[in-house]
Amino acid sequence: MASTIADGQIYAVMNIASKTVLDLDDGKGGNNVNVSGWDPAFPTAAQNRLWKFERHGDFWKLFNYKSGTALTMQNGASGNGTPVVGSESFDSDRQLWRFALNSVSKKPPFFRITNKESGTVVDLNDGGSGNGTKIQGWDNNTNTRNQEWVLVSITP
Repeated sequence: MASTIADGQIYAVMNIASKTVLDLDDGKGGNNVNVSGWDPAFPTAAQNRLWKFERHGDFWKLFNYKSGTALTMQNGASGNGTPVVGSESFDSDRQLWRFALNSVSKKPPFFRITNKESGTVVDLNDGGSGNGTKIQGWDNNTNTRNQEWVLVSITP
C-alpha cells in the first residue's frame, strides 16, 4: 500500500473496509459514466479499475487507465449522494482531488479523497462490499470507513 503518491503512477484505489476498488463501468469513454466499487481481482486488476495519477499543484487528476477519462464529481455538485463519474478531461476543479493521509496511527495508512470544487469526499455508499456499489460524494465523516482509501501501486 502506498503512503505517498507518485506523479504518473498507476494505482488501484481501494476502500479499506470493503476491499473493493474504484471501477469505471466497463472502462467506457464519454461523460457521466458510472464509477462503482468492484472486486479488484488482484494481481491482474482489470484496466477499468486502474487510475493514472497526474499532479496538479496540491491536487491530483485521476485518469482511467482503459478509457483515459477523468474521475469527476458529477456537475461539481456538493450535495450528499452526488455520483462520482468518469468524464472526458477538461479544465475544471470538479476533476481535481486532494489526498489527505490520515493522521491517526493506523495500518495501513489511508487517504481521505476530497473533491476541490465540491469539498465533499469520495464515499462508498453504505460501505457496501458488493460489486456495483455506488461511489458518491459525501460530507467528511471521520467515523466511517466508507471514506477511507488505500492506493495499491500496479504495473499493468
